[in-house]
Amino acid sequence: MESTFLLPMGADANYTTVSGWSGGAFMADNLNVIYSDTVKGVGMNAGGPYNSADYYDYAGLWDFTGFIDTEYAATESISRANSNQALGLIDDQSSQENKPVYIFESLMDE
Repeated sequence: MESTFLLPMGADANYTTVSGWSGGAFMADNLNVIYSDTVKGVGMNAGGPYNSADYYDYAGLWDFTGFIDTEYAATESISRANSNQALGLIDDQSSQENKPVYIFESLMDE
């Protein structure tokens, strides 16, 4: 997939990051995965992994309940990203390896 990510007012396309809080954090991570060739880093506060709305009925409860299996979420997110990449629906995920990521979930984070 070739990214068509429009940047306003002469923003530097070589260093574009996305961030968000809550629903915006879900969106930021989805943009990070879908447009991985363009997005160079992501910041998420109280959000969740790529495509989680497909495999969690209550993805919006991500950091409030503690019942979500984070290992399952990470594995499922990666699996779906790889499948969608193979279908040509999203950018190549190889650029994710050294990308800066900031995740904050709760007051319990150090």
